[in-house]
Amino acid sequence: MKKRLFSIIIFILILVTLAAPFSASAFTVSPDYASKINVPIYNLVCVSENNAVLASKNSGKKVFPSSLTMLMTALVAHEHLTDIEADIKVSEEAVNCLIDTGALGCDLKIGEIMSVKDHLYRMLIGSRADSATTLAVESAGSVEKFIELMNKKAAELGMANTTFKNCVGLYDPEHLTTAEDLTRLALEFIKNETLTKICSSILYEMDATNKTGSRGFYSTNLMIQASSKYYYTYTDGLRYASSSQSGRCIITTATYEDRKYLCVALGGELTDQNGETLHDEMTSTRQLYRWAFLNLASKNTVDKNIPIAEIPVELSLDDYVSLVAEKDVYILVPKDSVITYDVYYNSESGKASAPIKKGDVLGYADIVCAGERVGQVNLVALNDVSANPILYAWNWIVELISTTAFQVAFISVIAALVLGIWIWMQIKRKRKIKQKRNRYRKF
Repeated sequence: MKKRLFSIIIFILILVTLAAPFSASAFTVSPDYASKINVPIYNLVCVSENNAVLASKNSGKKVFPSSLTMLMTALVAHEHLTDIEADIKVSEEAVNCLIDTGALGCDLKIGEIMSVKDHLYRMLIGSRADSATTLAVESAGSVEKFIELMNKKAAELGMANTTFKNCVGLYDPEHLTTAEDLTRLALEFIKNETLTKICSSILYEMDATNKTGSRGFYSTNLMIQASSKYYYTYTDGLRYASSSQSGRCIITTATYEDRKYLCVALGGELTDQNGETLHDEMTSTRQLYRWAFLNLASKNTVDKNIPIAEIPVELSLDDYVSLVAEKDVYILVPKDSVITYDVYYNSESGKASAPIKKGDVLGYADIVCAGERVGQVNLVALNDVSANPILYAWNWIVELISTTAFQVAFISVIAALVLGIWIWMQIKRKRKIKQKRNRYRKF
């Protein structure tokens, strides 16, 4: 059988800085830096802290997310069940709705009492479907109503290409999402400290309940298990999932010094040509992190204290005013990159007119790296520029004369003057004729 490496594998890399927290809103396109990485990646998306997509391949393609679905289940459930120490009872619906579905690890008993925390750990660490349905029923009254809440939350996060049909990740041809949408979900998820802590855990030991003895659950995310050959020391957590329909999928975060990345990989092959287990989604994620930490940096691409350009000034004895950035701009770029600026002025003439106040926006600059626009910043006056009274007055006169209203008024005055002179001349002519006639009558 011909090997199909990562027929649908999507990576999303995101840099986090303390000064610029993530937003789960829109993404913008930036240079494809990550195309240089030599890893078996079919689809790739790299997003910076300001949501600029640094590299992207098929990020909008709809795929089946398998039990990554449980990230949304946990997010919505925790919004409704805020007291995670509270006990809840396993309902008939939570157990019976999973019968004959093929869901794995379903051993809860109707009437079993466990805390919300136990269910969250059991679901996110142990991938237990019956904890997902139990949380769903407890949160919304029924699994069906809970799924409506999941889709409502997806819409709120801007996950426009996502539809949830169940809260577990059971296969349904209409249960679909995209790499970009999962990025939005993951960004929202890591804002929740409780859930993020759960997903960073390797083992959870659960006390005995009224129905069952004590149990333990190991994380299926091998990238955070030191004994695994897929371990990566800087990986923080999140979640792994796999099925025959989705392939191997993983969402992780990794932190090194002041940089934090989030990576999403979907659709890795389950086995190689010889039937051996494959985890290319993990090895490629690790390579991607290494590349990012070694090659990318959040640079102060624009320093608001350093002039970027000058603009000629009219109506002043000062010929020019220096322009600086309105604010400092930090952008994720290759460490050895050279930053340039394309400057644009607000005025068509490319000149500014005095008076000018410090901080007045007089133009903007496109921030360029590797020949691509990676950002934009307003340019403001570095200092005040006063107007020369004589030049200002003369300019006022010139501008007044050039206005349509003035020209119409001027023409009207001239026309009235000409008409007045003509009328006066006609009157004077008639008087002369009259005087001449009177003179002749005397004789």
